[in-house]
Amino acid sequence: MYGIEQKIINWLKKIKNQPISSDESKISLTSNTKISDDENSEVNNSESSDNKTNVDKTEMIETIKRYSDKLKGVVDDEFLKKMEYDEKSEDEIKNEANVYAENKFNLSKSKLDGNIENKRQEFKEKEEKIKSTTDGLKQNVDIKYKNLIDNAQNNALKKGIARSSILAETIKNLSEDKIQEHLDVDSNVASSLKENANKLALYESEYDSAIKSLEIQKAIDIKEKIDKLNEEQEKKINEVLKYNNSIDEKIFKLQSQGAELPNEKESAEYKRKMLDSALSYYYSLDPALALEEFKKDVDVQYVLGDLSKVVENYLKNR
Repeated sequence: MYGIEQKIINWLKKIKNQPISSDESKISLTSNTKISDDENSEVNNSESSDNKTNVDKTEMIETIKRYSDKLKGVVDDEFLKKMEYDEKSEDEIKNEANVYAENKFNLSKSKLDGNIENKRQEFKEKEEKIKSTTDGLKQNVDIKYKNLIDNAQNNALKKGIARSSILAETIKNLSEDKIQEHLDVDSNVASSLKENANKLALYESEYDSAIKSLEIQKAIDIKEKIDKLNEEQEKKINEVLKYNNSIDEKIFKLQSQGAELPNEKESAEYKRKMLDSALSYYYSLDPALALEEFKKDVDVQYVLGDLSKVVENYLKNR
């Protein structure tokens, strides 16, 4: 009955702190809705010296009891409230499945991206290190052969053959050997660089294969998610249909038994009448005493039920 009580509370917000004038026979809580001659009977008020309406307490209690009894005769609308379900469209289901699969794909891909970037950085550093050793290796070769040539020349001088063809031939051979070792250095460096690149290429190939697998899995995930969402929706639709059919059966049974089915406007009117009478009485009292007396009136609170909280709140904030 939340909707009815909220409407009443909204109404009360409009009249809060408004004095009750002597020519008002009651607080206007009703619309133009008519229930019956008996239900439209008003609480007689007389004007007090301080312009507050004095309502006979006994009459107030009788009034709220009368409308409370009428409320009891109305079946609770929550008891017969049907379930509502917003069915997703085909596009909405596809979009949800795509988002799900895309998020899963991106999560896995980000891990692969991180791994391959680490490998790329690792092999880049290896490549730079290999290249940086080339000049050093060649310098070592140059120093080695310079020493060999110097030794050959010194030995030739000692033997007195510094101008001989033997020394010239020795220097020529050593120079050729130096050039060959330079070539060997270049060859070894190139081989190391190639091996390094091949290893990285293997990781790149594994990365590409993994991405392709993820793309295939993404397509599978989309289809599986669509099937799952359709299955869940169909199940929910059947549940709602089954429940709402049971409500229809309850309504039919109640109607066959002559029960009064929920009438939101009518129920709101009953509650307005109860609040009309209660507030008219307590508003006729001194504000400082009204709340204190209401708290003592346990019987009135019992009859008002949930509405007692509404009355108490307005007396507190009066």
